[in-house]
Parts: sequence; C-alpha cells; structure tokens
Amino acid sequence: MLGAVKGHGRVKFSTQPSKKNRMIFTLFMLINILIFLAMILAKWPLPTHLKWGRVTAGAIQSRIYHDNRLGPYIICPKDPTLARQENCHFDLLANGWIPSPCFDSAMHHDFVDGKNYGFFEDVHGVRAVHQNTIMEGDISRYPDGLFVTFNEHFEHCRYILNGSSRAMVPPFTGILDDFRDSGHLQHCIGVLSESRDPLHIETTVKAYFTSHRCYLSIKPELGLM
Repeated sequence: MLGAVKGHGRVKFSTQPSKKNRMIFTLFMLINILIFLAMILAKWPLPTHLKWGRVTAGAIQSRIYHDNRLGPYIICPKDPTLARQENCHFDLLANGWIPSPCFDSAMHHDFVDGKNYGFFEDVHGVRAVHQNTIMEGDISRYPDGLFVTFNEHFEHCRYILNGSSRAMVPPFTGILDDFRDSGHLQHCIGVLSESRDPLHIETTVKAYFTSHRCYLSIKPELGLM
C-alpha cells in the first residue's frame, strides 16, 4: 500500500522496502553520491580560503531564526504580498518562496525562461495549471501539491543538484534547505539516471509548494540534514 511522505518541495509515495533492499539501495546511493561529489569538485574545486561560520548576506529584512543543529536561517512568509515585501523570490523549480540571499537568479532564469513545464491538479493531466499562474506565488491554491511531468521532475532534480554546487562558490551568501537535504539529493541523483517519456505524468511524486529556509552559515561538522 502506498503512503505519502512529505519532503522539502516534494511529496513522494513509497512502499516499505525490505531491510536487505534498503541496505543495497543505501550502498548504491552512497557510491553515486561519491561519484557526484567527485564530479563537482573536479569542475568547481572548493577554495582553500573559504571561511566557515556567520556570513554577511546584505540587507536582510527578515527575522533571523536559530537552529541549534544547522545554524542561523531566515524564512519567507507564505503570503505572496508579504513575501515580496521581504524581498523574497518565488522559485518554480525549488517549489516555493526563497529569501534573497539564497535565490540564484541567473540559474532560475536559465532553467525557467521560455520553458513550459507540466503541472496538473490530477494524475491524468486533464486539469493543467500553467506555470505563469504558479509563479504568482499563491501557494495556498495547491495545498495537496501538483502532479508533474517527468520532464519537470528531471529538470527539478538537475536544478537542485546544480544549485547545491553553485551555492558553495564564493562569495557565500546562504544555502537553501533543499541543498542540505541528503535524502532529497540522493533521490535526485537516482532520477537523473532514469529515462521516460518527457510528457509522462509522474505517479509517485508531486510538487509541493512551501516557504524555504535560507541558512546563513555552514558548520562543517554539521554538513547535510
């Protein structure tokens, strides 16, 4: 029987695998993560002068909260008017509102401008929701999330993995919660190895829109979630 599991920006439906299958999957994902990290470091080597700790993120209007495990962060209001007043940006592929220090405008434009990703209220693709409507930022319209095409799912994962590496390139201004979610990153590495009809509507995952945390520091001993 399928059950819904909410994560950052996605809702996955998953069965309960056996202990042996979980161990095999975990080993497989760890190998893939090591390969992926090696590829990232080969293309974007981390500078030796990178400073860890509190960073200056410009004029932040949002209140700074503190997570004892992951450090200080800011988060946008879910109301679109209030979010824009706090200089937040709606990110289509990260699925929600993002504080300015964590919003990669260049990457978002590159992935979204001129594209037409498929979002639907039903799994059969009858009730389509245009991405321009989603970009208005009223996430209260989609409390149960939206079904997506494989193309959107694939590009979402490419976006998350690309963003997780770009976030570490100086000058560091902040890192999005999705980029620190190891489970999400592992899932996305797996998705990039899959192949389906781009217009196929995914039946095991939905886009769930929310307001994201932007962490303002990185503690190397903490790492990912």
